[in-house]
Amino acid sequence: MGTRQRSSSPEHPAKNDSNSARPELLATGNMMTLTCDKYTLRWAAPELLNEARPSLACDIWALGWIAYETMTGRIPFHDTRKDAVVIIRVIRGDLPVIKPDARMSLIQALCSLISRCWSIDPNQRPTAEESRKAILSKKPMVVPQAKRVTSEGSPLLDPWLPVTVGNMYIRQGDLVRAFGCLTQALGRCTNTEDRRHRAVLLSCLAEVHWRRDEYDKAFRLYSEAIQIRTEVGDADGRATILCDVTELHRLRSQYPEAINLFSQAIQIYNDIKDGHVKKALAQCRLARYDAATELYAESIVAFADYDEACCEAWALRGLAQVHRYRGAFEEAKSRCEEALRIYTDIGNRGGMSFTLRVYGRVHLLQHDYESAERAYAQCVRISTETDDRQYEAYSLCGLALVHCHRAEYEEAIKLYGDALQLFIAIGDRAWKAKSLSGLAEVHCRQGKYAEAFALYARALQIRRELGDKKGEAKVLRGLGEAHADQGHKAEALALYEESSNLFKAIGQSDQAAAVLEKADEVRRRVEDVVH
Repeated sequence: MGTRQRSSSPEHPAKNDSNSARPELLATGNMMTLTCDKYTLRWAAPELLNEARPSLACDIWALGWIAYETMTGRIPFHDTRKDAVVIIRVIRGDLPVIKPDARMSLIQALCSLISRCWSIDPNQRPTAEESRKAILSKKPMVVPQAKRVTSEGSPLLDPWLPVTVGNMYIRQGDLVRAFGCLTQALGRCTNTEDRRHRAVLLSCLAEVHWRRDEYDKAFRLYSEAIQIRTEVGDADGRATILCDVTELHRLRSQYPEAINLFSQAIQIYNDIKDGHVKKALAQCRLARYDAATELYAESIVAFADYDEACCEAWALRGLAQVHRYRGAFEEAKSRCEEALRIYTDIGNRGGMSFTLRVYGRVHLLQHDYESAERAYAQCVRISTETDDRQYEAYSLCGLALVHCHRAEYEEAIKLYGDALQLFIAIGDRAWKAKSLSGLAEVHCRQGKYAEAFALYARALQIRRELGDKKGEAKVLRGLGEAHADQGHKAEALALYEESSNLFKAIGQSDQAAAVLEKADEVRRRVEDVVH
């Protein structure tokens, strides 16, 4: 929704005269907010923070937040206690999820009003009467197409409204509406002066195609956005897109390309002013591929130095995953617990949900099924409450795996089925394939191999259509295990060999070796029968 510029630090509001009341902390639900007799900081207009006198225009600014709060049930920036972080979150477009129900039409109707209420120039904000009419009409106001500016020459927030709405749709999993909203906005963005805006729209559309598993289209849009960022000299924006493109390479198991792009991004952040935190974030993402614990440690220190609690927790969670991959489960749990404490402290429920999934997985690997179930169940509850269908589905798969290990197969099938429906609804084909493989494994454990083979076949088709070599290799390994269980030596060995070759092709030599060990086990089993 744009950047609200302030001439004084949000954590250190401008001092008022001696008659001003002293700030005090008041409870707001499970939040604490800085309040005084003149204004409440999170709802305060920028001019109030610059020692201006309260005015009707300040109230109109707050009205925009009240409209937002009324429709979402959350106070401004509810998931952080640090006001300095608010500006960073707005720049990043880190917005709350709005449920796609009957309220959504009214949300859209109010979007333009809210945007005008948040104009930097108080004179550009709507009057009380204009606001009343907009609210009572419940009809969408037309987003201004002309590029208007404040008296100081600063652009107003309206041109970025389609980006905000499009991102809301993306986070809700409504890719059809996101595509329509962003495509329409891109069609209007023809002015050469709006090239940065066009680059942002291209990146958002690329994410839509990415989530639709249309990787080639996503690559083309990202490439155009990178070219624009390069031509306008926006190194920071270019590095951000490079980090996004690496995710596409990861999904295609193109790890060398992913590492190369992350390395480029880190070099850019090295060269730009105030790029330390973003460099650390890129280092964290790079560590997914080479499991470099030292990169996470360096990032954690950087985030702590710059008071980036949320990013520090993110890095701790990543470090926990590295420890999990290495089998250092106690270390992994400790890092998860540190991250959970931070996320709880700042009220970041999305971060809590993700970390609980990692925490649950570690307990599962330790065969502590009770603790794993508690972690996954809590994750499901948070995801349901925040209407995050994707993480709800992820967590249901975790719970299903717990029940599978407990030989509670019917409950596992139900949970995998629920997750599968969610993945189908939001269009996540990669995790749809994973759910199908999970269901296939449960059927194998029940001795229902015909059903298992059919499920594996569906999963394999999706993995191949996505070009996901790693996912394909895992499905082939599962099929090999199913044939091995039935004593089908030739079929099992052929599938194991194909799986191993795929793992080798993407540089997963440890996985390739593990699959070959399974093949050797099949051969030994046959030899034992012969002798």
